[in-house]
Parts: sequence; structure tokens; C-alpha cells
Amino acid sequence: MLTRTTINQKGHSKYSWQNWIVGLTFLMTLIMTVARRDLNVCLTLFLKDKQIKMGKTKYGMINSLCSATYSISKIIGGVAADYVISPRTMLLIAVATTGSANIIFGMSKSYIEFALCWGLNGLALGISWIPCAKMLNAWIEEKERATRFAIVASAQTVGGALIATLGGYISNHYGWRIMMSSSGLSIISVGSICYLLILETPEQAGFIDTDAVDRPITRSSSISSMKSLDQVNTVKLVLCSLPCWLLSIATMCLYVVRNAVLDWIVLLLVEQRHMSPILSFRHLLVRNRRFRRWVRGEHSE
Repeated sequence: MLTRTTINQKGHSKYSWQNWIVGLTFLMTLIMTVARRDLNVCLTLFLKDKQIKMGKTKYGMINSLCSATYSISKIIGGVAADYVISPRTMLLIAVATTGSANIIFGMSKSYIEFALCWGLNGLALGISWIPCAKMLNAWIEEKERATRFAIVASAQTVGGALIATLGGYISNHYGWRIMMSSSGLSIISVGSICYLLILETPEQAGFIDTDAVDRPITRSSSISSMKSLDQVNTVKLVLCSLPCWLLSIATMCLYVVRNAVLDWIVLLLVEQRHMSPILSFRHLLVRNRRFRRWVRGEHSE
């Protein structure tokens, strides 16, 4: 196991830097969740807009395009992050792209424009988590990764609650276009700040790998390590692994249900139960008994 100095040259502890990195990645995950769910918050107003005449079928195709590009960009982005581009640069590209896509979406008027913007948004969202995962993996020791990754993953719930509350208020009072544009501006602003403050590895913050410094590097050891790396075909290893296939199928089934609920349940509650979008999202997030009674129609109003 690699050991690094716990205090850098500026007197900052590694533990405080780890908390800082976790906080920034938490914030990045939060704003990316906002970028994924902001359209769901104003969906009823979006579909009722007489200027664009958007039906449910067309919206379903737009949302499916976003999911398809999201999946493709995850695969391509993972390879690119390992061999082509640095995590911070990928993070900046994701933030700028998804923020711009949301802003342009709010100004669009035709079906083609909506589809292109939301497909581009899916591409950006697909690569957004990859740099966060790589930086967390570089900063956090193996024995603490489960806890730190769980903290960062909880930002998805926080982001969903935030966009449901603030986004619902903005869309109801100022319209869905203002909500989408303000969401995109917020994503670019917060993401740019995180990009400027975050560092990819402990070495960049002055924490030296003492094992690497003390351990002599010989030509024979370097050649043997390069040969061992060349012998590992990661793609073949994953594609030929039965557990990986079982895990991917289980994840696909999980996301079919998850996306069906998150993308359509609010619209169902608004149309069938005559609830406001904010109230629908609130019941969806808390998942309490009252929400289940509303779904079954057992309400007194």
C-alpha cells in the first residue's frame, strides 16, 4: 500500500484535503443531477406550451435520446479519461456542455432543436461522473472509499430535492424557459468554481508518495512491470466476465424502473390526481404513506 506524507509544504493536512475533494465532488454530482432532472420539474408546463406543441410521444423520444447518448458517452468517456484526457479537463467539458445545452434548450422552439440540445445534455452528463470517480480514487484510501463514495452519491437525492423545490417555484412563477436557462447558468457557475478549486491527485497538492521516493527503480523492474501491463486486456477481461454481464443486466433492469418513475410519475400525479408539480415531487422524494394513498386514489380532497 502506498503511503504519502500527511502534511504538505503549506502546512495543510491530507485529511482536510480529502474532505475538500469529497465536498467538491459532492457539489459536482449535485449540479449534474439538477441538469438531468430540471426538465422533469417543468414537464407539465413544457407539454402545455402552445407555441411548441410538444406531445408526450415526442417528449418520450427526446428523453430516450438523452438516455442513449448518456450510455454511449459513459463508455467513450471512460476510455478517454484513462488514456487521452485529464479528469479536470473532462470535468470542465461536461460542465460547459450540459450548462450550455440547458440554456439553449430554454430558448429553443422546434422539436429538432429540443432533441439536439437534450441529446447533447446526455453526452455531457455521461462523462460527468467519470472524472469525479477518478479523483476520489486517487485521493481516498481503499479502506475509506465505500464511505466517501456513499457520501458523494447521496448528492443525487439532495440535487433532486433542490431542483424540485427551487425549480418548481421558478417554473410556476416565471415559466419553464426561465427555469431551464437559470438552471444552465447555475451549473456553469458552480461547475467552473469547482474546476478551479479541485486537484486531481495528492501529488499536485504537495503530498509526496514516500514509498515511490524511497524505493529504487531498476531497469529490470520497470520492464517487467510494463510487460505485465501489456498482457492485461481490460476490454477482453470485462466482456468475457460473467459477473460483469450479470451486474450490467441487473443495473439495466433497475434503471428501466427508475427512469420510468422519475420521468413520468410527476406527470401522472398532475394529470390524474390534480396535484401541483412541487407537491408531486415532494411526495416522490419522501416516499411516505400519504404518497402511496395518493397513487391509489385514497385521498379525501
